[in-house]
Amino acid sequence: MAIRNTSTPPAMAMYFQPAPPFCPYLLALMAPSPSVSRISSPLFYHPSTEVLLQFFKDKGGVLQHAAAAVAYVVDGNDMGANMTARHTVALLPEKPLTAKLFDTDSFQRLKQGYDVRINETERRLSAAEAVPLVRDAEAAITSWGAPKFDAELLEAAPRLKLLVHAAGTVKPFVSPELFARGVRVSSSASAIAEDVAVTALGYIICGLKNAFLLSNSLRGGGWRKPELAQPRDIFGKTIGVIGASRVGRALLKLLRPLPVTVLLSDPFVDAAAALALGAQICSLEELLSRSHVVTIHAPAIEPLRNMFNAEMLSLLRSDVLLVNTARGMLVNEAELVDFMRTRPNSCAILDVTDPEPPAEDSPLRRLPNVILTPHIAGSTESGLARIGRHVLHEIDAFFSTGQLKEEVTREMLERIA
Repeated sequence: MAIRNTSTPPAMAMYFQPAPPFCPYLLALMAPSPSVSRISSPLFYHPSTEVLLQFFKDKGGVLQHAAAAVAYVVDGNDMGANMTARHTVALLPEKPLTAKLFDTDSFQRLKQGYDVRINETERRLSAAEAVPLVRDAEAAITSWGAPKFDAELLEAAPRLKLLVHAAGTVKPFVSPELFARGVRVSSSASAIAEDVAVTALGYIICGLKNAFLLSNSLRGGGWRKPELAQPRDIFGKTIGVIGASRVGRALLKLLRPLPVTVLLSDPFVDAAAALALGAQICSLEELLSRSHVVTIHAPAIEPLRNMFNAEMLSLLRSDVLLVNTARGMLVNEAELVDFMRTRPNSCAILDVTDPEPPAEDSPLRRLPNVILTPHIAGSTESGLARIGRHVLHEIDAFFSTGQLKEEVTREMLERIA
């Protein structure tokens, strides 16, 4: 690459008065040599230089002008041919979902900063259909319904360095081969956590008020039927939070201002840490027996499958409100059905089931004291856009600093959702 033998343009030199610490370095690069008309400089071929210049451009102000000054002396006046070689990103979600994840600003930033291979279809891609998009990709963006990056798909993506999941759990989409290849993984679970926590709190308040069941009764021509549980408020109640996950912690934060007693059951949290979160640590059995409300935020891992079985359910109060916004596999649904049939004053609000959706003939669909929602706790308009911004931030950080805010390692898979 060649550098022109030219003086620094006055319009650009003015921006370096007074000059930040890096400017003498940049000015030295631009200084003309009286004896050399064209200088080949390998400096501009180094990837870190590209990152530095992009950083300057993104920061604006004098930093942006610094990048412009360097671009002025590089052949082509556009940061050079090599500088235009951008990182390739495969965007795998279907178009309707992409439109929800990335608002106009985020999508434009993504396309301007990277060579983006986009799923232009209206549907989820199979692994075979994803191959053309990931073939040259250094990063891949996945979301709900994306193909799993197993050995076969990885063979078609030899340059892949980063997988950013634009949703919560990454488990269905990663493989041992992915981590063995050294591909870094990031999740958007933290971007979803606040929405799920707010939904859980809303379910708790509405569930205690018996709003859902009273509404159904009203639709059927009733009014305040005496056989239905009377509305309650949240004040003075004991709320049992199972799992200090991202969602669990976000809910604990929401509960702090309220006059409630909060119990927490999590094997990885001690008494001091629980107190700092505004809760009392206790065993699962104690939590179940004491709580007016039990809300589940445990990870979906095999050792916890069906953890809420008949034995655990028998510990619950007869008028308990059970909320599950975590995963359906944590609850033995057949035994939950039996419990709910014999506890008419209890209520279960389930945003998740196993399987999803529940079978057409599932008793959960017909029990009057069971409320079902179709896994929507984290699916809000603003929440999805927040996921898109998080994904973009992770990709930018990875290619500029090598750091990830929400990295998921192979070791973490055993204990996270």
